[in-house]
Parts: sequence; structure tokens; C-alpha cells
Amino acid sequence: MFYNSQLERQIWENIRNRARMLDEAEKDPVLQACIIRKCMADPVYFFENFLWTMKNDTFFTKDMPRDIPFMPFEYQKELIRRIWKDIQE
Repeated sequence: MFYNSQLERQIWENIRNRARMLDEAEKDPVLQACIIRKCMADPVYFFENFLWTMKNDTFFTKDMPRDIPFMPFEYQKELIRRIWKDIQE
């Protein structure tokens, strides 16, 4: 097993941050508009804050939920940006 406790802590923190952001946005239409505008301008922001994936049991303990936040690696961020640029052009 390639368990990574640091990565698990980052995922739990990401889940808490997402929940906090959604809770605040639910009460604030201006914040909602800002988040939408940010997602439209920066696809990596959208991926990091709103997309989910299924956990890989090799890397995570059974305590982790089945669905976890998608947190792209740097090479994935570069690919996302490249594809987004190609789509826009």
C-alpha cells in the first residue's frame, strides 16, 4: 500500500474549504457571481473547487469517503490550461 497521510489531510482540508465556500455563497449572490466568473476565467480553479473523483484504495485508508475532491497535479493543471486555450482559440 502507498498510503499518504499528508495527501489525506489535504483532501479533508479541501472538503472543509469547499463546504465553507458553498455555505457562504448560498447566502451571498455577489459571491455566487464572483465564483461563477472565476470558474469561467480559470478552468483549473473550477477543477480544484467543484469536481470530484473516486478514491483509489491503494492510496487511501478506508476512512476516506468513496468520492473525493479532484485535486489535479501540476502536469494535469498544465494540460487543463492547454486544452482550455485550444478551445478558446
